[in-house]
Amino acid sequence: MPPTLSIVLKARNEEAMIPGWLRRLDFADEIVAAVDDRSDDRTAELLVSAGVKVTTVRFEGFDALVNAAIDLATGDWVFLLDADERVSRLLAAEIRTAVDGPFDGLRVPTANYFHAQLMRFGGWQEHPVKLWRRGTARLAGTIHERACFLIENPRIGELQTPLAHLKIEGRARLMQIYLGESDRWRDKPLYIALVEAMRANDIAGVTVYRGILGYGA
Repeated sequence: MPPTLSIVLKARNEEAMIPGWLRRLDFADEIVAAVDDRSDDRTAELLVSAGVKVTTVRFEGFDALVNAAIDLATGDWVFLLDADERVSRLLAAEIRTAVDGPFDGLRVPTANYFHAQLMRFGGWQEHPVKLWRRGTARLAGTIHERACFLIENPRIGELQTPLAHLKIEGRARLMQIYLGESDRWRDKPLYIALVEAMRANDIAGVTVYRGILGYGA
């Protein structure tokens, strides 16, 4: 019998994305989702109506949100998939073949799109581990979450077909904040506290730069 596969979603106010997200997931054996309790749209309703197993979770970090969804899963493998990511038929077929192989986890190349344009350069190329045998890993990290394996020397394979990651459409605003490197908020550098707060509140992107040389206020 081939291994079973659970798709795992974390979501907050993804009502607009959910219909398209669900469209090509019939290759999975089940879909589970943890919905952020700060959601105030129809995300949970749409998921439940589509037969998704849903839990609402008090937000304590994106890693905790994903792990709560993983705890709902019953498949042999889990596949972490965000609401703005799309699986092609070719990728779905490759996944079904790969999970029947010798690996404990699988890296998935990501094709990032910004305003419908594929971003080919500038650090947009990613290959995160997004699939693993259930029970062998948990998600960890405050800003950049990643799979942390609970077994020694996990066997990691690499898929070839990219996952489409859709970036925000429409208007956006650029905000710049200038801080002193020694500024702190409670027990951590202020720039880390700001990045964590923006990440938790679904700000599209944040980058920290260090000023090498300059003068003036």
